[in-house]
Order: sequence, then C-alpha cells, then structure tokens
Amino acid sequence: MALRRTAACITLGLTALPGASGLMSTPASEDQWPWSRKAQAETVSHRTSELRVHVTSIGGVGTTGIMEEMKQMSPSIVTNDPIDNDQIKHVPYSKLIGMAGFRKTRPQKVVYLYGDPSRAIMSLDRRGWFMIQARKTRSDPFPHPFPKNLKQYVEDLNEDFFQFEKHFDSYYSQCDMPVAFLRATEKTDHINELAEFLEVNSTEARRVLKPWKLAASALQFEQEVVPLEFNPDVLPSNNTYSDVSPETKARLKGKLSSLLKKYDSLPGFKAIIPGKDCHK
Repeated sequence: MALRRTAACITLGLTALPGASGLMSTPASEDQWPWSRKAQAETVSHRTSELRVHVTSIGGVGTTGIMEEMKQMSPSIVTNDPIDNDQIKHVPYSKLIGMAGFRKTRPQKVVYLYGDPSRAIMSLDRRGWFMIQARKTRSDPFPHPFPKNLKQYVEDLNEDFFQFEKHFDSYYSQCDMPVAFLRATEKTDHINELAEFLEVNSTEARRVLKPWKLAASALQFEQEVVPLEFNPDVLPSNNTYSDVSPETKARLKGKLSSLLKKYDSLPGFKAIIPGKDCHK
C-alpha cells in the first residue's frame, strides 16, 4: 500500500524524499516520514497553480453540490459550470471531447459521480425532463419511437433510452486523462484518496466536503449549499416515490441491472491514471 501511494505521489509530481519542499524535513518519528501513510494523508499539496477538473454524472446524485464544494478548496480547483450553462456536465465522453466548452479549457482530470440510476429516472419523470436529460446523456441520436415517460420506459423492450451504461463506459474506457469514480453515498468516506487525486491537503478536502444526505427541501439547499435556485442536482431529494408501484420499480432495476453490476463492482472510489492503470 505504501509503495502504491508513493508511486501515486510521484505521478502527481511529488518528491518522496526527506527534506523535500512541503514535507517534514527533520522527521522525529516514523509517522513523520514522507512515505508513511499518516504523513501522506496530511501533507500540504505541492500544487500551486489551479487544477481544471471536469465533473460529470448522469444526474440526480448531488453533482452540483460537490462541484461547489470543490471550488472552495485551496489550491484552487476550476470546474465546468455547476448549473450546466456550458451544457457539458452530463454528456458522455465521446460527445464531450468534441464540444466547444470542453476544448476551450480542456480539463486536466475528471471526477465521475455515480449513484442509483433508477432514482435518477424516477426524478426525471416526476419533473417532466425525460427527453431533456436523454439529449444530454445519450451517445447516439434518438430512436423512433422513443419512451417519453416512466411507464413507456419500463415497457420499452429496446436498450436503455438514456444510455446510462454507455455514458459510464465512455469515461471508464477512455485513457486520455485521469478519471476518478466516486460513489455519491460515500462522498466523504474516501477523503485521502480524493484529496490525493485533486492534489490538495486531505484536511482541506475534509473541511469543505459535506457528507451525503438527502435534502429535505429547497430551503435546505439554500442553508447548506450555495443557493442555486431551480437546480435539482444540488442535493438529491428525499422523495420516496411512493406513487411508483413496486412492480415498476422492480422492472426499472431489471432494465438497469447491467449498469448496476458495474457500479457495485467499484470500491466506492477508483482512480484510473493513463500510463499507470491504462495504456492507449
């Protein structure tokens, strides 16, 4: 584990030598050695310039909230637009790389937030945003005919209309830039790994990241997160979708079973670094 962490630090441009800038120069104990787990967890980042990070998801997992929190970190992190004015927050990687908003300020890293896709679909149906979100997350043009609501979606025998699995695969299989996959419900359970990926002090990451919890109301959005009106992706709602039948929920899970297996196979936080974890 120590060797792996040391290698990761070297990849990020750190120097694992006693006396290096930002590390303990005169270690008095084993815990102060720069290659020890404790020292790496709390060491000050060697990054001095801003880090450009593209944050993405299929929606409905608190993407906006974590983007606003990341932008409070120091050294500074610049993300794509939290309220998606640049229209790139939810697009698959295959489409992202051709979009002007991406090419203008190409990010250095990607954070992919994921959660329960069935809740995301029920939320989209409740808000009447079925086609709006599908235009963002799909890799391919719309099929004809296509489902326009939840009822039609679970009855559709074709592939997932939103192409959520293709969305995930497009980021997981690319090897152009570092990407970290973070399970939304474990947002603050992997502070050290996420801090290392973002090249910030873990204490700094712990300071700004808020634990996952469902939002009770729009008022809670304003009290606990940056007040972004009419933005449902600040925090997931606590809607139980009791109006959706158990049968429909079961069919929804079944339709998304392949994607859910991929989500479940991930450890909660996983970083893929080109040249280290993948090769073009």
